[in-house]
Amino acid sequence: MGTVNMDETTFSFSRKVLDRAMTIEMNEVDLDAGLTERYERIGKLGRDELIGTAVEGVDVYAANKKVCDKVLTYLKAVNAVLEGTSFKIAYRTRNEFLLYVVNNLPYKKDEAGNDLTEEYVIARALDEVTSMKILSRIEGDDMKVKDSLLDDLSKTIRERLKDLSEEFVEEKSVSLAKLKEMKKKLDSGFTSFWSY
Repeated sequence: MGTVNMDETTFSFSRKVLDRAMTIEMNEVDLDAGLTERYERIGKLGRDELIGTAVEGVDVYAANKKVCDKVLTYLKAVNAVLEGTSFKIAYRTRNEFLLYVVNNLPYKKDEAGNDLTEEYVIARALDEVTSMKILSRIEGDDMKVKDSLLDDLSKTIRERLKDLSEEFVEEKSVSLAKLKEMKKKLDSGFTSFWSY
């Protein structure tokens, strides 16, 4: 685990590095949080939660086939949009999607403690991991990254997440917000995942 500040003075990561990382952007700051009480949304995690035994998709597929098939349907739709680009994903990313979604299944409460449906939990996890594992790889000038690619990707993600869960709120989507930001940057002739 590590952190890095990305700005105009740093070099971009290669896709080889990004393929092996879970990219979490932490740009939003709540200056009031944590001043009157500890700010811990998920509580303490024990050894079992932090050190899992599953390391590949095959380790979770049989026990979670229905959920994993939903993930695969989503990934196939996203990969169809990425066809013909250098951004298309393969087995490592597929495995990480499966592991991420399955490991999110126990987190079935919202911030107010209300129960969430499994479909919503799956959609929320797919939204998060899409930003981490797919959008973080997309960068280039307007010859490499076209407006139409970003538009088609946004449309596919929006439709697929809504198909999974009617409860999914587009305005809370981290991947759709990031795509909107990336499309705006493309107006200057270059876009990337990184906010600088």
